Amino acid sequence: MFVLVESLLQNQLTLERTNSAVYRSMADELENMGWDGSAKFMRKSSDDETSHADKVASFLVDRNITPIYDSISKIELVNGTLPDYFKNAYAAEQKTTASVMSLYKQAQDENEFLVTQFLMWMLEEQRLSEREVWDIIQMLEASDEWRLIDQELEG
Repeated sequence: MFVLVESLLQNQLTLERTNSAVYRSMADELENMGWDGSAKFMRKSSDDETSHADKVASFLVDRNITPIYDSISKIELVNGTLPDYFKNAYAAEQKTTASVMSLYKQAQDENEFLVTQFLMWMLEEQRLSEREVWDIIQMLEASDEWRLIDQELEG
């Protein structure tokens, strides 16, 4: 595997782990504020990000590359309104999508077709995740009934 693609995959691993921590932190904050449905959504998203990190690590191992578990950055508290938490989640999803797209393009440029094939599922996951969070933001911004939306998220 080309060094740049390998480095970008390692960076993606760290980004997925960071996103998991961001979602977990927001879940804890939201739970402390009584937004149980939103906290549940954020916990599920954290678990999804952990799963993505595990898939990236497994892909590296399958290619005889040892995953590098870099330290993640300090997670800042959102400390805002309910829509602020979902806007923060949306920004994280957009950053991840941009990272995956950059990685995909580099892999394509270097004829790393196994990497591009692997990343197809991730691009689809990103599309779905971005849309899901965007839809929640739209609901929150269109209504003053945040408690009802939170209850809906609780399932």
